Amino acid sequence: MKTVVITGGTGYIAHFAIQEFLEKDYAVRASVRTPEKGALLAESLGNPEHFSTFSADLTSAEGWGGGLKGVDALLHLASPLGGENVIDTAVNGTLNVLEAAHAAGVDRVILLSSQAAATGNDDTTGLLTEDFWANPAELDGYRLSKLKAEQAAWDFAKTHHMNLTTILPGTVLGPAASTHNISTNSILLSLLTGELPFTVNADFDTTNVRDLARLMRLALENDASIHQRYFAAGESIAMPEMARLLKEQYPEAKATDTVLDDATVAATPELSDFLPMMNRQYHYTTEKAERELSWKQAMPQETVLEAAASLKKEGLF
Repeated sequence: MKTVVITGGTGYIAHFAIQEFLEKDYAVRASVRTPEKGALLAESLGNPEHFSTFSADLTSAEGWGGGLKGVDALLHLASPLGGENVIDTAVNGTLNVLEAAHAAGVDRVILLSSQAAATGNDDTTGLLTEDFWANPAELDGYRLSKLKAEQAAWDFAKTHHMNLTTILPGTVLGPAASTHNISTNSILLSLLTGELPFTVNADFDTTNVRDLARLMRLALENDASIHQRYFAAGESIAMPEMARLLKEQYPEAKATDTVLDDATVAATPELSDFLPMMNRQYHYTTEKAERELSWKQAMPQETVLEAAASLKKEGLF
């Protein structure tokens, strides 16, 4: 039985990655910040056999060496979502983990990046493949952290002869891991509850969280993926369409028909995260993952409704 380490074990994506690898007869060791979080994580998963945790944090080199000792592969998922030092934490955290992996003799790594690292400019057009890298001058802090962390990983892998694969999802949606772990599904919940009383003309490149977990496993099991990047979102859904689907499926909810005009969005700092997703002239393709790894993805409409059904089941709206 092979053993993999999954970093950021309490995260939304990690929850489904852990399940995917356990179901495929891997032993899984997950990093958590504290032993208490590790116990809660194991309980939330049903205390499965062949699952364990260890304590480590991206901001420190401590703990990673012991956690990575004697494992077959590393899946590095942990990454800061924001904060004052988001770029430094993402980059230095990635290097802390990779340095510990190298010292422990772990040379097979799957790193979860983001299609944010391949964000196009205003004048970018056409179909983007994995050869495309974002212009750092055009990125906000979160997107820049993803770009810089992935670049740092590739530089480290080249220098230390590490077998690296990077996976780049879009907006990750799907079933809630728990009532407290819904991640980007919070966008859908905000529409359903009326907390977000409008939509904007933004396109969401959508990745189903279950598909993402499967793609990481397929990449690990296929040596053709070594030294390769893979996009994990080739289909998009506009936010107004997202709201329409939710309104049709749940007429008792508060999903809105209102679309905020582009000029208002551009003039509102709190909505700046939507700007890179508006009026785009380019799209992504997942043809490479489909062809090389026999991977398939759910359509965004299906994923949105699956996520909403889970939020409903959890009693969140």
